[in-house]
Amino acid sequence: METHTLRLAQLFSISLQTKQLSRGKGIL
Repeated sequence: METHTLRLAQLFSISLQTKQLSRGKGIL
């Protein structure tokens, strides 16, 4: 059904979170 799209959305959000975390570490 729409489990594939939901999975993609989760992966996308996770990638965004990791990017923000790495960005924060770079600032610190």
